[in-house]
Amino acid sequence: MKKINLTVLICTFILLFCTCKNSADQSLSFALNLSGENRLELEKVLTHYKSNQRDTLKYKAAVFLIKNMPYHSYISPDTRFEEVFDSIQKYPYSVLRRDIFENMLDSVSKKVVRTKSKRIYDIENLSSEFIINNIELAFKAWYKIPKEKRACFDDFCNYILPYRCSNEPLESDSRKKLFEKYSWVYRIINQNGTIESILDSVTSEFKFINLEQIRKHYSPSLSISQIQKSKLGACDDGVNYFVNVFRSLGLICSKDYVSQWGNHNLSGHSWIYTKYGNQEYSTDVGGKVDNKVKYSKESIPKVNRLLYRHQNNSTFSPLTIDVTDEYVNTLDLEIYNAFDAPNGNPFLCIFNSSTEWRHVAYGSTNNGQTFSFKRTRN
Repeated sequence: MKKINLTVLICTFILLFCTCKNSADQSLSFALNLSGENRLELEKVLTHYKSNQRDTLKYKAAVFLIKNMPYHSYISPDTRFEEVFDSIQKYPYSVLRRDIFENMLDSVSKKVVRTKSKRIYDIENLSSEFIINNIELAFKAWYKIPKEKRACFDDFCNYILPYRCSNEPLESDSRKKLFEKYSWVYRIINQNGTIESILDSVTSEFKFINLEQIRKHYSPSLSISQIQKSKLGACDDGVNYFVNVFRSLGLICSKDYVSQWGNHNLSGHSWIYTKYGNQEYSTDVGGKVDNKVKYSKESIPKVNRLLYRHQNNSTFSPLTIDVTDEYVNTLDLEIYNAFDAPNGNPFLCIFNSSTEWRHVAYGSTNNGQTFSFKRTRN
């Protein structure tokens, strides 16, 4: 009897292993098929790392990046505004800088004729050189972190390895430049500094200025170099910048956000999430505030954390996980279908002060009898 059970167990394990492997292979093939003329560049990356049998992690990292690449893109920067970013960096840092920058943007936006934005797809455009350099720099930074506080490989793939935070325009050498610019952070790390002291030191040194109305004049997300020149932008721009900074140093970092508040009609808010060893810290682009304390009594329907990995079972977006339970108390919600609503995928909505329904999460249904919304993360 024991032999039969052992045989069944082994066969089950082999079946699961093959299923997972086939699934991974299918995802990679799907990505390569979408790459079009860029397929050769992606295959160069895979060949480059597959030939090195002594370092299989880098090959796995390359596969991870490529198979999830079809879900990432950005709007091409409008080069007609570059003179504004070049000019604003010449002004001294002051409260008037915000007004000067906005006036500059407004002046250019009135002169130029609005054209259709061009979307650039990563899978069709990233070169083998860009991807290989990114992988090498990511591993270099990862190994600089003390071993006892170093991220596991899964967290490394999602929160350190990626070459972008969200939808910011890509620049070929931004990771290298950020690593060099912020190499002084390793002194704090080597002195056993906390993640709060590390992040607050970076945000204090940079002094990012929030300018939400920038999108009225310049609609694309800002690139790393544009943010460095202006030190101004929407909240999302600042978060994108700092996430890229900390990833370039080998530290877990991502964007946490609410898509809709529960007690006012603002569209939402994003901030920085970091982890170092067992320490976690969530703060705004200005730093020096613990958002897990700040928002503990806030009306937050849902908090999502941005991933590079694509997943099919997300409760809001396929590039996020639900982390609401890290900020506020949560519970499972089950609603009886009293009005005999259609048997489809339900979604949870917030009725904001603008008297509009805004969806914040998707749920599941039990044959149309009840609708369920789980508090557990994806």
